[in-house]
Amino acid sequence: MSYIRYKKVGDREYAYEITAYWDKKKQHSKQHSKYLGIVLDKEAGIFQEVKRRKRDLNGKVISNPKRVMAQPFKEREIVSFGSGYLTKKLIDEDDVGKIFADLLPHVKLKTLKSLLSYRLINGSAMYLANDWYEGDISKHLFPGSSMSSQAISNFLKELGSEKLQKDFFRKYLPIATKDSKEGLIVDGSSMPNEINTPINEFGYNSGSIDRQIKFMSVVSADNNLPLYFRYNAGSIADISTLTNTIKELKAHNTTAKAVLLDAGFYSNDNIELLQKNKINFIIRLPSGRKLFKEVIDNEKIDLASNAVKVSKKRVVFIKEKEIKLNKKKTYAYIVLDPKKKADLVNNYLSEKIDDKQDIDNEKIAKVINQKGLFVIISSKKQETENILNLYYTRQKVERMFAFSKSDLNLLPLRVHSEETLRGHLFLLFLLSYFFMKIHQKLNKEFTVDQAFIILSAQKAKIYEKQIFVQEATKKQKQIFELFGYDIPEEMARG
Repeated sequence: MSYIRYKKVGDREYAYEITAYWDKKKQHSKQHSKYLGIVLDKEAGIFQEVKRRKRDLNGKVISNPKRVMAQPFKEREIVSFGSGYLTKKLIDEDDVGKIFADLLPHVKLKTLKSLLSYRLINGSAMYLANDWYEGDISKHLFPGSSMSSQAISNFLKELGSEKLQKDFFRKYLPIATKDSKEGLIVDGSSMPNEINTPINEFGYNSGSIDRQIKFMSVVSADNNLPLYFRYNAGSIADISTLTNTIKELKAHNTTAKAVLLDAGFYSNDNIELLQKNKINFIIRLPSGRKLFKEVIDNEKIDLASNAVKVSKKRVVFIKEKEIKLNKKKTYAYIVLDPKKKADLVNNYLSEKIDDKQDIDNEKIAKVINQKGLFVIISSKKQETENILNLYYTRQKVERMFAFSKSDLNLLPLRVHSEETLRGHLFLLFLLSYFFMKIHQKLNKEFTVDQAFIILSAQKAKIYEKQIFVQEATKKQKQIFELFGYDIPEEMARG
């Protein structure tokens, strides 16, 4: 591999072509230096070559120097630089990138990094990946990546290897949970799609019946980084999946100390499972449960003593109530959201007014009384001011995987095997990990989308043996500073 080294002497700058090679006899790398000339235009790669003067024995010059223009380094193309270079640095230096460096052959590793960069920066359908690759610095940072639609399908099948994923989580989970204090968030998401695999079954989702799979994600409550994932047939309810999720985590030497769960996981069996394993839990109680009615019946929420300010302009009312679950002391937190109640009551009454034949004042009053109320169950006593913040940590998981839930529409058309599906879900898991890493580094000064739009505008010129990076804007420099990275002025082209 060759690159250009510049040396400034006085007012002039001289260029040398440096070529690295391996000395077989001395068994170490060495460099060969070739003088190119005086720099006339560094960016264009134009140098003025000066030949040495020949002298006779008396020191007299016997020939005049010939001044010639060195063959300019031909400019090959201009590519987008900032976004691809940042993702490359992040992936290379992160623990996850280092784990894959041990698990994948070099060529496959480059394809994985290119795919992660593409989906983080662009997020479009897989069949457009090669078009992006051809115009991005990633083509030169990860040369030889397989980015055609067919090649990506084949790669996802390899990424779906059960052995590869087991090896990854065996290395990743001890690192990711090393300093865990707050516990885990377990969330189940339905992913409607048209993928032709046996695992894709009809299930109930948002009021309709769709072909879907169930995607189970486990996330750290400490830093919101994804820890683990599972998937099941679309017909399997969330309730029955918690046991195996906890078992699989144990198989990877990861013990859940506490979990945050949505109402879909509430069942007597799951509560007993958590109590038996001494796992603390916070879970929303489904409104259709008998216990829900028992908890809220005859409970009056005092507007003065139960008011909790959750933001500058939002106040809710929370009342704590001690209950028994399987003869164990547990705490129920009755939450009234006045803004949500007003919206729900308005919608409910609008429907009733349209149907005047079906008005039962006593029934309507009872329904209105429950609007805007929900109940959170906790195995441990919590501060009423903190219970909502703890529970709503779950929503961060939903937002993080929001792009993933509809992401299966972006799969290549050649997905016909469960291995390819498993590989794609693994890719989604890794994307969510790096997305959250980027989000945290940006520290609310930029959104992830905004940062990549700004960085993609920075270009680089590609020459025969050199890459010249164009000047960065103030915002581009600011983004790189948030990551602690320097923007190179030039790079050797491998």
